[in-house]
This record gives sequence, C-alpha cells and structure tokens, in this order.
Amino acid sequence: PFIVLGLADCCLEELLVHRESISWSERLALLRGVVLGVHQIHLSRVVHRDIKTSNCLVFRVAKGFRTVLSDFGRSRDMSRPASSPSHSYFAGRGDFRFAPPECLWLQVNESEGVWQRIDVYGIGSVFFELATGQGLTGYALGSGPDIFDAVSRMPPAVRLAHYKSQLPELRARYEDAFEHFQALLPRSIAKLGGELIRQIGNPDPARRLPALSRRSGGPGLEWLLRRIDILSLTLKNAENENAKKPKTQRGMTNVGRR
Repeated sequence: PFIVLGLADCCLEELLVHRESISWSERLALLRGVVLGVHQIHLSRVVHRDIKTSNCLVFRVAKGFRTVLSDFGRSRDMSRPASSPSHSYFAGRGDFRFAPPECLWLQVNESEGVWQRIDVYGIGSVFFELATGQGLTGYALGSGPDIFDAVSRMPPAVRLAHYKSQLPELRARYEDAFEHFQALLPRSIAKLGGELIRQIGNPDPARRLPALSRRSGGPGLEWLLRRIDILSLTLKNAENENAKKPKTQRGMTNVGRR
C-alpha cells in the first residue's frame, strides 16, 4: 500500500523572497488560498494553530499559483476532548515570531473561538508578510521567544495583570506596523487593505472578527473571503482605469507606490 501526494513547487515563505516580482493581484490570490483552507477546516471544527508562510504550500497552475494549507502537526479537532491542557501546547514548540500576543502571554484556554481567532491572526501575519517579507509579531514586538520566556515565569495572576497593562503599548506598536504595511500597498487598495490588516492582525483578539460574525458565533470565514475579493476587484478596476490613461498620467498616479 502507498499514498500518492501532490508535489508542491515551494512554500509561500520561499516564494516571497521574490515578492517584488509578484504582482499584488497574484499576492491576493495566494492569500485567498490560505483563507479558503482555514475556512474549510474551521467548518469541520478543526483549528490549525500554526499558520505561517512556511506552512503554506504553493503549486504552479495554468493561471499562476495556488496556495494550500499544510502541516497539521499542531492542529486540533475541537469536536473531541483535548488530549492535554492548553499550557502544554506551548512548551518548546512553535515559532513565536508569528504567534499572537495572547499566546506569548499564555492567555488562552480550550475555547474553540479562542483558537479560531488565533488562526485569523495567522492569516493577518501572512497578509503582512506578503507586503513586508516579515511576520507581523516579529516586526511589531521584536523577539517573541524573549517575551514568552520572561512572562512564562510569572504566576498566572501576575501574568494576566501584566498582559492587560501592556495592551495600550501593544496597540501603539502594532499601529506602527500597520502604517508601514499600508504604505507598501498599491494606492488603490491602501485604505481597504489597511483596514483589513488592522482587524485580522489586531493584538486584541476580541477585535479580530466583525461584529456580525461575533454575534452569530459561526466558524466560517466567508466574510474574510469577501473582503479579499473586494480588494482584488478594486485593484483590477484601478489597473484597468490606469491602462486607459496616457503614459504620462500613468506614471503620475503611481508616484510613491509599487
């Protein structure tokens, strides 16, 4: 007996080394593939818990690239009881350059919604890396392992108080990251893209989902797929309009933007 697996061309992390040669329409298509994968597993009550560009496989297809979510070694089926407590999930495992702040401060529990928000943050970090080449946490906070090592020695009550006290500073540091990200986007989608990264990459997990999604409690990410589709259409329309202009005007509309 044997199992046949598809052979990927690379992972997204490797592809993004050459991101300057990849158009933003292609980058958004790559991001959509990641979101679609997370959407599908969330509908099956599975959480990935380790979303990053190195865990996103890229396949070359007729019209460009296709992204597939991979490496489910740290995932969990939420329809089944946990095999070990949450705190054991962190010890010696994972890449804290991409972990959301609540993981660095050990502020997680067995709630399905908690882990889904962590996956959404992972998508935000992938989005951030599409523009900057860096993970969101590493850019905003520096060394995630150093933060984790320092706070993991604190008693739980002290750690919780420390986490809450740090939230205002976290928001300020993340805002610097978001402004840098937005400055790298094409002008036509800078505002919409900035709004989206500020939501899904929010250091406060309670603010990562839209209000309608929070009320319904559903696991799907249709809302995020729609937002990416809107970005893609907005970008395409702007490119079409720009193509109709004389060459001298085209250059003027793209001053300061790639």
